[in-house]
Amino acid sequence: MSYVTAFGCRATDVASFAAEANGYGKEAAIAAGATDVRVSQVVMGGERAGMINVAFECPTITAAMEVSAAMNSDAQVLETLAKCGVQLVSRSLIRVTAERGTTEGAYSTGVMFSSNPVDDATADSNLADGWAHIQAGANGMRMGQAYSAGMAPAPYFILTWTDDLDALAAASAKSFGDPKVQANMANSNTVMVGRMMSRTLS
Repeated sequence: MSYVTAFGCRATDVASFAAEANGYGKEAAIAAGATDVRVSQVVMGGERAGMINVAFECPTITAAMEVSAAMNSDAQVLETLAKCGVQLVSRSLIRVTAERGTTEGAYSTGVMFSSNPVDDATADSNLADGWAHIQAGANGMRMGQAYSAGMAPAPYFILTWTDDLDALAAASAKSFGDPKVQANMANSNTVMVGRMMSRTLS
C-alpha cells in the first residue's frame, strides 16, 4: 500500500512550471520523503481541462504530510509558483489499493467511480481481471481511493498510463464487456461517473 498526494493547479507558464517540477521540485520532494513525482495536464476532462496535476508518491500518510510541508516552506519552490503564475485548485491524498505495470507513458487516463467499499484483496483481484484486457493497450494500471479529498462524490479511481490512447480505448472496451468484470462491478455497486485524459509533462 502507498499514498499519492495530488496537487491540482493552474499556471500561466505551464512549460516552465513543468520543467521546475520535474527538476528541482522532484529532487526536493524526494529529499523530503517522496519516492517519485509525476507531472501531467488534463486535456479532455470537462471543467478540469487545462488543470495541472503534480503527483507525489509517498510510502505513508505521515510521509505525505511531511513532503507537503517541506514543499510549502521551500523558498525555491515558492518562487517557482509565483513566477509561473500557479494557482492551487486542490490538494488531495489518495490511497493506492492495487496496481499493475508502471506509471510511465505519454498519456494517462483517470476513470472516476462510486462503489461500495471493498477490501484490498478484492480490489487487487478485481484490478487483475481488468488488467487481463487493459495490458494490451497500457503500460500500467492503478486503483485508488480518496483518503482525504474533501467532498468526493466519486471517491474511487482507476488510472492508466499509455503511449497509445486508441489501443487503450480498444482494450478498455473489451474489459468493460467481460462478464467477469461486469460481475465484479455489480457485486460492489460500482458506477462510472467520469473520465479524464491527460498528457504527461516532462
